[in-house]
Amino acid sequence: MSGLALLFGPVTHAAAPTLEHLYPAGAGPGSTNVVALHGKFDPWPVQVDVEGAGVRFQCQTHSGKLEVIVTADASPGPRLVRLFNAEGAGEPRIFVVGTAPELAETEPNNSPGAAQEVPRLPATINGRLDRTGDVDSFAVKLTAGQWLEARLDAFTLMSGVDAVLRVVSSRGLELAWNHDFITFDPRIAWRSPTDQTVVVQVFGFRYPADASVVLAGGEEAVYRLHLAAASEAPDPRPPASEEVEPNDTVATAEALPADGMIRGTLGKVGDEDRFRFTTEEGKVYSITVEAAVWGSPLDDWVRVEDGDGKELAFNDDSENSRDPHLDWKAARTGEFVVAVGSRTHRGDRDQFYRLAVRKGVPALRGRALASSLVIDPGSTNELKFAVNRLYGFTGAVEVAFRDLPAGLSSGPVVAPTSDGEVSLRLVAATNAAAFSGPIRVVLVEGGSGRETPLDYELISRGENNGVPQGWWRLLLERTQRLWLTVKPKPAEKK
Repeated sequence: MSGLALLFGPVTHAAAPTLEHLYPAGAGPGSTNVVALHGKFDPWPVQVDVEGAGVRFQCQTHSGKLEVIVTADASPGPRLVRLFNAEGAGEPRIFVVGTAPELAETEPNNSPGAAQEVPRLPATINGRLDRTGDVDSFAVKLTAGQWLEARLDAFTLMSGVDAVLRVVSSRGLELAWNHDFITFDPRIAWRSPTDQTVVVQVFGFRYPADASVVLAGGEEAVYRLHLAAASEAPDPRPPASEEVEPNDTVATAEALPADGMIRGTLGKVGDEDRFRFTTEEGKVYSITVEAAVWGSPLDDWVRVEDGDGKELAFNDDSENSRDPHLDWKAARTGEFVVAVGSRTHRGDRDQFYRLAVRKGVPALRGRALASSLVIDPGSTNELKFAVNRLYGFTGAVEVAFRDLPAGLSSGPVVAPTSDGEVSLRLVAATNAAAFSGPIRVVLVEGGSGRETPLDYELISRGENNGVPQGWWRLLLERTQRLWLTVKPKPAEKK
């Protein structure tokens, strides 16, 4: 129901629906399934909007049940799903169209002896830890030398469980386990020494955490478990050109490739890697090292040096991440060196990273502070947003609504010349018709008229948007599809 706008009938006593979780949280192309909702959606039925093609939801007779239809040509990947009615809209939540065959978890499967059989790999299992103390077990056949990769999506789905993965033998002997990998979601890569059947187990603790120390479960504890087997060890490292040693010193620094991106490993204790790059005077360069974001244990730092090895800029952690980032302005045209090292001085094949050095291009970024807006006929409301000018952008900027329905108006607002928050006022005429649908807000550059849509971010660092410090990584992290509700006119008194 992408691009949906509906008119509503007589006003009823209701509230805007809220959606916390969907179960199952995904499905494969060409499938039809029933999805259970967790949230508040009285009265029933509600309206459902999906951002992206190939997925359609239909309300069932029973409250909280939807039929989801995924077309055979639906592109794999996450979609944002939003519930709405005449009173407003809830926050979007994530539903995923998968790539591997999809299975549904079936109970009872708490113990290795009762494990649910996974007939073939790769496979994705949609599951939920239904109650306190629940453990879900899945039996997988492996051959000698075969690598099993098991990874879970839960935190990245906004699930209410901090999950753990464990691989055990058919008798329950632990063979491998993991609690957190890139995020709070776990991943295991394990090589089977013999032909055997092993059991992959999923359990976890409440998230956000509370004072209890028991295994968690409930409607909010949804997950997607991905299982695959291969003859070679899975490589979690990101794609890029590979460094060439030795490159520890300024004299041996390696030239960065044309795309400014390279992949390296601090392979021995005290190892540091150095790379040469050419600058233009007065230009700002974005320098990013990714390690933790790819699951590397490396606690990395980055430094810019001149030709004599003198430090010009340094960063260790950035935006509450273990990975560093620098925006560095070159004082002259010439050649400089970027160095990557470890805070803990550890060195082995697991201490991998990817370095990216790019010249900053002047640009705009806008971020809406709310995903939806509600207005009554004959009234006003406003949308607050933040505007950032990146890499020296200095042009004039206006902010304006797009796709407004008839009866709604708003003049453009001039954005401040520096970073900051702005409000965009919306006016509804007294005869404005009831409406519920997507709109956009854009930043318009003076002169060129080029438009940059505002984003609404589902992720957050340092803010409490439902969990401590926010959902800092999700399968889908932002949308440009803001939601507008114009409420129906109150019924005239007789």
